[in-house]
Amino acid sequence: MPEIKTTWKKHLRPRNILGLIFIILIALSITVYLQSTMKIVPEEVLQSSISNTLAANAYRFHTKSTITIEGENKVFSDISGERADADTFHVTGSMLGTSINVFQIKDTTYRMDPVTQKWIITENNSLLRESLLMAELNPLSNFYFKELISATYLGKEKINRRNMYKIECVPRIQNKWLDGYFKNLKYTIWIDKKDRFIKKAQVTALSKEKESSSLTVDVELFDYNKKIEIKAPVL
Repeated sequence: MPEIKTTWKKHLRPRNILGLIFIILIALSITVYLQSTMKIVPEEVLQSSISNTLAANAYRFHTKSTITIEGENKVFSDISGERADADTFHVTGSMLGTSINVFQIKDTTYRMDPVTQKWIITENNSLLRESLLMAELNPLSNFYFKELISATYLGKEKINRRNMYKIECVPRIQNKWLDGYFKNLKYTIWIDKKDRFIKKAQVTALSKEKESSSLTVDVELFDYNKKIEIKAPVL
């Protein structure tokens, strides 16, 4: 009886099977990625994340503002802070080369004098009324948008092991300081895929007076709605 050739068995070798599985997995990964990308509507993701972020009762943050003049970078401010509620916060860092350490407890401001190292107390006062300090003391003010002109989805990135949506947008803003001195504002925003809070943002803009000068603001936000206790400093 003649021997039947079973050439199909050659294709069932372990090497060929592994190769086929690998190709299938790649195809599935590409399909899942394309489907997830197609579902992202940047305007909707951005609007919902801004609403969530602005509604936060408490958070911690770090902001750094850098002004570039004729190619030379100068740090305008570098501030870390925490907010327990709308009227209670604490910030430390530097602004225009001067160290700052400020507590706002309801309507009372405690400001450390950088020269005497003594606390200056001002009652019936709110630093948030000072528009120049608004973005430094309340980083969420960077996201007070009057209008969203454009939004582009740039893909996903990981920050601290969490998946983020990365979106670039051009808005009209309500920040008097930024809007008054700068133009061509562009935002890059990283939004947590799971909780839809803004975790990181970078704002770039050109000076209205001299286009060779520019501003970069880096913002990091975390510990949303955590219990944060802030007490007045010991005098």
